[in-house]
Amino acid sequence: MWSFDWWAHGLYRMLGDDPDTMFEQFERVPSPKGSFTSAHPLDRAWATTQQRRPSWTPIIIELPTAYTDSLQIKAYPHFDINSAWSEWDYHHFNAGTGALTEVLLHEDKTTAEKFANSKYPIHTGAIWGWPTKVLATFASLVCSVPLSAYHWLYDLVRTKEEEKEKASGQHQPPLGGKSKTCPRQKRRFHLLPPINPCTL
Repeated sequence: MWSFDWWAHGLYRMLGDDPDTMFEQFERVPSPKGSFTSAHPLDRAWATTQQRRPSWTPIIIELPTAYTDSLQIKAYPHFDINSAWSEWDYHHFNAGTGALTEVLLHEDKTTAEKFANSKYPIHTGAIWGWPTKVLATFASLVCSVPLSAYHWLYDLVRTKEEEKEKASGQHQPPLGGKSKTCPRQKRRFHLLPPINPCTL
């Protein structure tokens, strides 16, 4: 569902944000004088991210490649402060020195940005732990099982009818009519079974 831009962008606009400018309001961090060290840029970025968010659980590190336009090391620490959202910080570092250049904290994000970060845990039901996982499981069963069972049963009945028609070659003629051979109908995807005039 989130693969459709019209759906996701519509929700972001309902939450009061412009999808084209989301995640662009970074706070610039001036580099202090004498901040250059001999440490590897990646090690420095890793240590800074840990210091700024000590309660992190995982940290995702994105390195610059030939396919990216920005020569930045990006770090995304995930943490839990019981805000009812999926909490992530965005840290951008200079790829040459490892110095922090800009940051977007979870507390400074808009509601639409927090919602965008929480899409996956909302989808899986992990947003609030096991209660929402159980709720998501039951919701998926309620939505999928009846439809799947209907089509399975419909295909089973149609298969038996086709085997019976193939074995007999004819249907019982209607009242006052002559016996005739009914053509087999092509199987199509229908919400309701097609009407066979030969059985009327």
